[in-house]
Amino acid sequence: MGLKGDMARNGKSRLSVSKGREARLNRTVLLILGQEGPLSIRQVYKKAREHKELSQVRYRVVNRRMKALEQQGYIELAMARKVQ
Repeated sequence: MGLKGDMARNGKSRLSVSKGREARLNRTVLLILGQEGPLSIRQVYKKAREHKELSQVRYRVVNRRMKALEQQGYIELAMARKVQ
């Protein structure tokens, strides 16, 4: 019986966030949050732009990716603040 779906050939499972066109940004966002702890979207955006391959990424793309990761349960909102 062959492996299908999210299983790689070596038997390790792959996260769905590590596949597709958004994979590089997903990995970078998760790496930044893992190293730095809770950050705002703007802070993650600024750190992501420091990476050579993501130097041209737009804020709205990072915002969309972080909201998608939150909906999928990979990250959670630590604190919400009202901005005037």
